[in-house]
Amino acid sequence: MNIKHENSPCCQAKIYKFGDKRRQCSRCKKTWTKYARKRGRKSKRSNQQLMNKVLGQGKKLVHLAERKGSVSDSALSQRLKKAMSKKQRENEYPKGWLILIADALWFEFKGQRWTLYIMAVRSITGGQAYFLDPILLHGRESGDGWRQALGSIPPDIENRLLALVSDGFIRIL
Repeated sequence: MNIKHENSPCCQAKIYKFGDKRRQCSRCKKTWTKYARKRGRKSKRSNQQLMNKVLGQGKKLVHLAERKGSVSDSALSQRLKKAMSKKQRENEYPKGWLILIADALWFEFKGQRWTLYIMAVRSITGGQAYFLDPILLHGRESGDGWRQALGSIPPDIENRLLALVSDGFIRIL
C-alpha cells in the first residue's frame, strides 16, 4: 500500500523518500529504513546434544570446555542455558498406576534458609522416573511445605498414585 501523505513517526513532519527503502524526517533530519532488520550478531542454534551430555550423561561443563579448547566454561554455560530455555517440557508421564518419589533439599542463601521440594513419578512396573516441577519455599522442611508441594501435583497424576517413597520425614501428611 502506497501512502501519499505519510508523516514521520518521530515528530509527525513531512517525510522525504530516498529510493524505495530509506526515509528522512524533514524537521529533525532523522533517517530510517522502511523494512528494519534485527540488529546485531545472528544467534547460534541451541545445542540439544550439549543438554543431553550434561543432564543426561552427567558430564561436567568444565571438562567439555577443556575438550573443545576454544570455548570457555562460562560460554558453554550460556549455551546450555539457552538450550534449556528452548526445550519444551514433555509431559508424557507413564501410563497406569504410579509411584511418587519425593525428597527435599535445603540450603542457605544470604543468611536465609530455603527448601527445594523435588518429586518424581515412576510406573509400578519399572522404567524411567519423570520429574515433576520442583517447588522452592522459604524456611525449613515442614509438613505445611510438603502439603503445598503435594498439592501442586497435577490431578491426572494424583489420581493414579499408589505409593509414596521418601526419606522418612515424619510430618509429610
